[in-house]
Amino acid sequence: MGICSDELDQFRNGKASARNTTNNPVEIDLMDDFLEMEILAAVHESDQTSSTFDMETDSDKDVTRNNSFTIENEELRNHVADLHSNVEIVESEKTELEMALIGAA
Repeated sequence: MGICSDELDQFRNGKASARNTTNNPVEIDLMDDFLEMEILAAVHESDQTSSTFDMETDSDKDVTRNNSFTIENEELRNHVADLHSNVEIVESEKTELEMALIGAA
């Protein structure tokens, strides 16, 4: 019981205990391992956050890409519709010219 009371007295007086943890290699190794695990956990969380951000960015790019494809598709449809109108006009004019040619002959 004398050892415990000595350690308690040293603790109360603010003196270093006889069993100094900084000199105990097992405890230092445990502390190092703990710090390594904390660092790895922090890096892993950072990677996941970055990965989530990258996924959101890729998703945003896909939305933008889809929007530009939709706009381009609509423009092409309008162009095709205009071409169909032009073909109808040309065919109508062709028919009129053929009729005029037949009537002139």
